[in-house]
Amino acid sequence: IGGDFNLHHDLWNQEGYLRRDAKADELLARLTEEGMELRSEPGVVTWASRESQTVIDLVFLNAEADDLVEKCVTSHDPELNHGSDHFPILTTFNLQKQP
Repeated sequence: IGGDFNLHHDLWNQEGYLRRDAKADELLARLTEEGMELRSEPGVVTWASRESQTVIDLVFLNAEADDLVEKCVTSHDPELNHGSDHFPILTTFNLQKQP
């Protein structure tokens, strides 16, 4: 599961960012029940506008999907964000059939 969750939590906030949303705790509890964990890079800014920046775009995966991940990185390359104030999380899976 990936997207703009627009929530703040110690697990993914950048260093020194103290805001924490109760809904983030609820999200984590539910995803943990479903066997999912944060896969995007904690602390790496995914949204920036004017003088503000934060981590609100996230990727969560279950163990089976995590085993297939080749990379899951946030790109700050301006050519990849298409003018958005969000930075893309580039997630690549190896879907080749394993022997």
